Amino acid sequence: MRVLAASIVLIVTQTVLGGAPAHALEDQGGLLARTALGGLAVGAVVGALVLFLLAKRARLRAAHHAELVQLAGVPEDNPHPILRIAASGEVRYANAAANALLGRIGAEPELWAQWQEAVRAMRGTGRTERRFEIGDRVYLLSAVTDAGACLNVFVFDVTDLFAKERALSQSEARLALVTRTARLGLFEIDVQKRSISYNDIYAWQLGIGPVSYTESLDLWAERIHPAEREATLRAMQDFIGGRLGRYRMEHRLDNGRGGWFWVSAIAEVTEVDPMTGMPRQIIGSHLDVTELKNSELALERNNRRSQAQLDLVALGDKGSESALFACAAEHAAGITDSPRGVFYVLDDKGAIEATYRFGPGEHPRRAGELKLDGEIRDGGRIVARLSVAGRSGAYDAEDAASLQVIGIEAWRLVQRIRQARKLEIQSRVLQSAVNGIVITDPEGLVEWANPAFERITGYALEEMMGHDLRLLRSGEHEDSFYRRLWETIKDGRSFTAEFVNRRKDGSLVTVEQVITPVLGAGGQIEKYISISEDITERKSVESRLVYLRQHDELTGLLNRASMVDVIDRAIAEQERGGPGFALIYVGLDHFKVVNDRVGRQSADEVLQRIAVILNDCLRPTDNVARCGGDEFVVLQRMAKSADDAANLARRLSAALNSGMEASPVEVRLGASIGISVFPADQGTADELLTKAELAMRRAKTEMRGSVRYFTPALQEAAQTRAKLASALPAAMREGQIFLVYQPLVDLKTETVIGCEALARWKHPELGMVSPLQFIAIAEETGLIGELGLYILHRAIMDFSAAIPGYVEKNLTLSVNLSFGQFAEDEFVESIRGALDVTGFAPERLELELTESMLALEPERASETTRSLATLGCKLAIDDFGTGYSSLAQLRRFPVDYLKIDRSFVIDLESGEGPQAVVRAAIAMAHSLGMAIIAEGVETPQQAEFLRDAGAEVVQGYLYGKPMPIEDFAAMAGQPARPQPQTPIRATHTASRRLH
Repeated sequence: MRVLAASIVLIVTQTVLGGAPAHALEDQGGLLARTALGGLAVGAVVGALVLFLLAKRARLRAAHHAELVQLAGVPEDNPHPILRIAASGEVRYANAAANALLGRIGAEPELWAQWQEAVRAMRGTGRTERRFEIGDRVYLLSAVTDAGACLNVFVFDVTDLFAKERALSQSEARLALVTRTARLGLFEIDVQKRSISYNDIYAWQLGIGPVSYTESLDLWAERIHPAEREATLRAMQDFIGGRLGRYRMEHRLDNGRGGWFWVSAIAEVTEVDPMTGMPRQIIGSHLDVTELKNSELALERNNRRSQAQLDLVALGDKGSESALFACAAEHAAGITDSPRGVFYVLDDKGAIEATYRFGPGEHPRRAGELKLDGEIRDGGRIVARLSVAGRSGAYDAEDAASLQVIGIEAWRLVQRIRQARKLEIQSRVLQSAVNGIVITDPEGLVEWANPAFERITGYALEEMMGHDLRLLRSGEHEDSFYRRLWETIKDGRSFTAEFVNRRKDGSLVTVEQVITPVLGAGGQIEKYISISEDITERKSVESRLVYLRQHDELTGLLNRASMVDVIDRAIAEQERGGPGFALIYVGLDHFKVVNDRVGRQSADEVLQRIAVILNDCLRPTDNVARCGGDEFVVLQRMAKSADDAANLARRLSAALNSGMEASPVEVRLGASIGISVFPADQGTADELLTKAELAMRRAKTEMRGSVRYFTPALQEAAQTRAKLASALPAAMREGQIFLVYQPLVDLKTETVIGCEALARWKHPELGMVSPLQFIAIAEETGLIGELGLYILHRAIMDFSAAIPGYVEKNLTLSVNLSFGQFAEDEFVESIRGALDVTGFAPERLELELTESMLALEPERASETTRSLATLGCKLAIDDFGTGYSSLAQLRRFPVDYLKIDRSFVIDLESGEGPQAVVRAAIAMAHSLGMAIIAEGVETPQQAEFLRDAGAEVVQGYLYGKPMPIEDFAAMAGQPARPQPQTPIRATHTASRRLH
């Protein structure tokens, strides 16, 4: 009963102790946990029942033995049958109970035969016992053969005892079945012998074999797992020593096959030493609870995994990657009972990109220390490693699984953080995108739009929500356009086009729009996404670019390329029987000077004014274009003859002269004009333009402000001109350009008082090149400044070297200045530098200017001439009468000499008219304090007239042609020796410049 009571206590204890885990298991959906605890409870009951039956059987056997001893000396009236049977079978003694028994047996022959057989079986065997049944009664025959060979038989009615024995046997059988089924191991400890006996189940569990086994307690102690050995042995010692009222332990045992199994053991004292009161015999049982413990461990592991996942999720909500990885390392170490955990993040090449640690830092691994690595994969690539180390025991598959669970969850959450961050960035990008983005439902109703779309349309999102985008239609597109749009996107395809929409304020906006359907998993259209780029400004720019490709930006006139197109069309019209046309090429004279002097902005205003003037002179059927910086071309349609073009050219020139007088910028411009006429002048549009341009260049060369027609000779001259332009720099370096000197003669004394330096160019292939030609080339190519200084330096050096006493002899050196040279900013300084370098006396240097230099920019010209006069130089106005100046205008300049042009001198013998003009010019010059120099004197009559009219100085072939400096030096300061010439009427020229 004590054992049973102990078992009940054990059951209650296990139930109470198992309560908390059971509750935890319920939280996990714990069918496994409830089953395992139920098995543990059944095992406890079975163990207690086994102890109870064993104790009861022992008590029954002891009572039966005592009863036999007692019955051996009973008297005749003993109720138990007692017989003495001789060897012959004769019954020599039988008490009353025995006689009654034999009577019952003898009444039944079959039963008597069984009796005889039983007696024979017991004879001669010493002391023996045999069961004998009569009906439902069971007797025990206990026989002893004495010295007289008589068999003394004692008969006991053991029906009740047999029933108990049978019940006990059945119980033992059931017990054996239960122990085998429940894997219940039984053990018995002999305290005095310090031995322990196992039943077959216990022995099998230990790997000894499926038979009972006995060994010392010391060997049993060695089978206990080291982790629980000390506690288990202490509990057993306390129990054996009476210091512990009961024994109940859970520990692991060696299964003899290289593993361990968990047992829940209980034990009771079954025998006590009467002298000491200490246990002598202990009987116990244990239940294999390995699966339960594994379930508990699995439950605990799952709980810890779940807690780790909850902690990771909590950190994931905070968006901290580093905290997540560090938490994963900590939980990995905790679940696997490891002191250290490390989470390695790998890059695309598998190298460690970041490390997150838990526990002590890196140190050399100790002997016996184990390590476990878990590879975390994403899309087949190893993206991270979760490692634990430092545990003394081996890691198992569950530990590896824990690393996978924690590592994968941490990586998943980090990816979620990154994805959330990416989505946030994308959302911000969409919100801040320059392009307008709108999302609609399948019916086209607005669900969302970004600020850019609101800005483009002028509508707020709240105003568009739930509305169709038809509110943006401007009426600029046909209905067919929108039908094609819906047919395309409903077919699941994107639609791209330029839309002209109407903003909320009514203004039009042009957008380049892409509308894309968003398909669901089943292929159905769920949304439409539209991305719009405001290209209103771009379209405006494109239109502007188209305009600029065809027009000059500054003046708004057609450009050269567009004029070529116009000419091509005009040629095609003429070839189909239409009228011809003329190209009038207008080149402004000295515009570069204007640009340099008044500045770019004012020069641009001048060009714009010129464009207006030219347009005002034309008919609607005519066209005008700007072909260069200061060049324009007019296409005159229906020109019946070249005279029509010339008339228009003269009107244009006059309009420019008069129109610029009203310009806000004080300039005076002329224009040289060239003309080509189609079909008289054949060629393509470019060729016709080139021909007109060549004629304009000839006009500039021969006489600025004039008009010239294209001739085939001009084309040949243009080729020569190009060749000379490329050869001019080398000509200055190699000395191909040289100077000659023409004498100046004082009419009063008939003495040579100086000379004019004139430039000449002897080309090695072309021979002598006209100064008119190469000076014009120098101005156009920007070499005029260099050429002018070259001539000035050469003249001074030649003059001072050939005539050392030029100062004492009062000889003057006259040098021509070009328009481009005079217009340079550093012109005065260049003259000063030449004088300083050579040491030439400035009062003996005469600089010749033209009227046009002074008339173009009077204010600047006045300042420049005064600076030259300050240096001590003499100034002369060359070719007077060929420009636009007047004597009144000349009063503004410190001029010393007025040179009458050769064209007036030649005409002196033709009548009174030219003579009157020259006399008037001389008189007016004298009134202004200027002396006269007459050019081109070839006859004594011309010299005599000029002397009588008051002219002071003359030059011309009458007194000497241009000559080398050595020849001039021979006549310098000497009386002049006239050499009459046959007068030749020369073509009027605009300027002799440096020649």
